[in-house]
Amino acid sequence: MRTKELLDFYCKRFAEKENWESVIADDFQFFGGDMMNQTPIVSIQGYIEIINRFFQLFHSMKVKKMIV
Repeated sequence: MRTKELLDFYCKRFAEKENWESVIADDFQFFGGDMMNQTPIVSIQGYIEIINRFFQLFHSMKVKKMIV
């Protein structure tokens, strides 16, 4: 998958809250889940937990502009 295709897939599935995690690598590193802790989350499961909290707060999302 090319970068644009990967991002399109991720954003579409993320907005649908379905199968978005299928394109995340097992060793994915996420910075920003806790502003007081600069240590990255290094696992897909850790990222899923953060996104599940996000889904509780936001009911929809759409991409306005994507730069690849």
